[in-house]
Amino acid sequence: MKIIITESQFEQIIPNSVRRRLSEISDVLYEMLNNTDIGEEAQEYPEDDYVDYVIEILLPEVIYDIDWSDVAEYEEIFKKLVGDKIRQFWKEQNQDSLNESDSDKLTYSNQYADLFFEYCLKNINKITEKLISEAYYEFMINDLNVVITIDDLINSNGQRTIGEYDDETLTLRIVLFDYFKKFLLPIDDLGELSNDEKEIIIGGIKNILVTANNEFARNIQESIRQVIQHEIVHHYANVKYGKKYSMSTAKLELIKSEIKNTEKQIGYYVNMPHEIDANFISSLGRLIDNHGKNYGDFQIFREMFLDYFPRFDELSSNNKEKINRRLYKFFETLFGKFWKEQNQDSLNESEDEGIDRESLYVIMDDIVDLTYGGFNITEKEGYVTIYRKGQMLSDNSKIAHKNVWGMLWLKDVNFVKNLTKYFSFDTQKESDNLVMDYLRDRYGINAREVEDVSKFSNY
Repeated sequence: MKIIITESQFEQIIPNSVRRRLSEISDVLYEMLNNTDIGEEAQEYPEDDYVDYVIEILLPEVIYDIDWSDVAEYEEIFKKLVGDKIRQFWKEQNQDSLNESDSDKLTYSNQYADLFFEYCLKNINKITEKLISEAYYEFMINDLNVVITIDDLINSNGQRTIGEYDDETLTLRIVLFDYFKKFLLPIDDLGELSNDEKEIIIGGIKNILVTANNEFARNIQESIRQVIQHEIVHHYANVKYGKKYSMSTAKLELIKSEIKNTEKQIGYYVNMPHEIDANFISSLGRLIDNHGKNYGDFQIFREMFLDYFPRFDELSSNNKEKINRRLYKFFETLFGKFWKEQNQDSLNESEDEGIDRESLYVIMDDIVDLTYGGFNITEKEGYVTIYRKGQMLSDNSKIAHKNVWGMLWLKDVNFVKNLTKYFSFDTQKESDNLVMDYLRDRYGINAREVEDVSKFSNY
């Protein structure tokens, strides 16, 4: 049956096929935006186009018995139901201060780590007294329940761990067993410990959580801090998204548990979106804690970051590329202004005064790789078309203004601005010329004019 809905009736009339799936629609949309490439593609579309694109994919995923002659009406219904959520997601991904959310997560995780160690400093005697008698100590940090324990804890991968977050109870467990297993493994009850053994364990706990007066204790304390920063990213998402987050992670954990090969299971685990997110933020936290914010250039920053990122080599090539782009945006947001101020004098010098084009091109190469993941370039009917590496241009794609030289800049109206963001020019023409020289010298493309992307049709 075809349902016709006028604007005035729209809010009152929703087809049963949609109404009975409202919860499912919300869950599938969350999964699409946060755990698939569809979310990543928000930066590749204008706002309205992105809403249309997501709804085109969402509709057949949740309405299985749709009469395709009614698609237009259903699309309008979905725009009313979830259009605002999609637009909000698009704005978060495309805001000028890109990756502000990463800064928020980093601040949030650092705050909880600081509060953990501050609490331990003030209450260390109570903590050690209860740990040595009952094996655990429990307290609250804001909305987070924290348990410090010297009991053994085996994680979902069947391995000992020093930290674990429970999204149902909002509980973070910090486990010190591994550091005292020499004393704890042979016994069934803490009462079996001698007084001397108890004193050794109490002294060790105090050194790990508070004083850290030797390299061994400092390394353990740093590991605990990283675990807290990692697990608090899960807590951040859990508090923000609630049931949708826990259902999404539970689904991924179930898939992981069904993988019998241990290596493949770990490979799947490190590639799960929420684990990548937590590893990304905790690695940033360790890097900045240890080295501050002055890194000279992005390549140095990236190399140092990867030293902290666990199992980076086991990530898929797609996830590695996403991390590179995300890291570049974070670097640009927090450190770009500082870097530009430090290098502006040399960037403003002319070639005759000592700076050569190759130095500029090296910077532009980094921007290309980290912002766009590399280029594919084609010449077609006198046009140069640049698109992201890995994308294909369809055979029937057409570009307008057939007799005018120009370029289609990856659907990015800020392409020239992005490539020259660290350089100063008196005129736009100078900026355009540098980009055309770069394309000629790096890619052999002899472009004679830079055209506004709005003049071209989408491909």
